[in-house]
Parts: sequence; C-alpha cells; structure tokens
Amino acid sequence: LSKPYGSSGVALAVRGDNATIRALADLAAAGKIGILPGSMAAMYLGTHGVHTSPAGFESDLLDEVAAGELAGAAVTPTAIGFYNTSHADHPMKALALFVTVPDLNWNLAVGIAKPDAALAAAIDAALDKLNSQGTIREIYARYGVELSPPR
Repeated sequence: LSKPYGSSGVALAVRGDNATIRALADLAAAGKIGILPGSMAAMYLGTHGVHTSPAGFESDLLDEVAAGELAGAAVTPTAIGFYNTSHADHPMKALALFVTVPDLNWNLAVGIAKPDAALAAAIDAALDKLNSQGTIREIYARYGVELSPPR
C-alpha cells in the first residue's frame, strides 16, 4: 500500500430533516437501520440491539431512507456525498456516530499488486504532490465528498 492520503469509514445516513437521531443510543428506538449484509456495520449494529434491514447496494439503502422506509443507513460518507449530488430534492445528512469504533474506520491508500519499492516511492511522491496542490480534495469534492485526513 502507498502511504495513506485520507480516511473514511461508516457514517449513518439520515434524511436532511431528521431531528431524532443524534447519538448511537438513539438507534435502538429509531426504527430500522439499513445495512449491507455481512458488513462490519451490520455485525456491530446487530450486537447493539439495533433493528436492521439489508440491501445489496448503498444506493438502495439511501433510496429507502429518502422514501421514509428506513430511519437511517450505515453507509460510507462517499456514498452519501455522491447520492446528494444527484438527489438534491432528498438530501441526506451524514452523522459521524461510529468514529470511536475502530472496525468501522479506515485509511485510504493506493494498492500495489506486488511489492515494488520504486513504484511505491513514485506513488507516494505523486500523492504528496496531488495533496499539496489540493487536487485529491478537489476530485472528492466534485462528488460531494469531504476528504478527511489520514488517522
């Protein structure tokens, strides 16, 4: 892997007009929370007494939240940001409820198929240049995503 250039994780997507979910403690009484089957978020919510509803794609979960069929969905901030770029009539908020759960947060990096020190150094240098110019942040922003720094 290259050195990390950002971080991501799982957020709770809720409708823009949501005022009832503010903390993890609110989830058990909120109604069904959408999850991707077999995901770490599904396992985490399942062990915390949260009623969940599965779907195969994050976009399907977000559609169900927008329609009021789900109280929220455990998805990536990237999915929420991108959804908002094409669904301005049903904006989603990303609630950072899982930031203290290590299994639901990760750094972003470039994967390299096999060890190659020269290639890794070149990728790291390119990432440094793109980060210093703000290019990576600008690319993410075009898709409605705020890039967080590595952890």
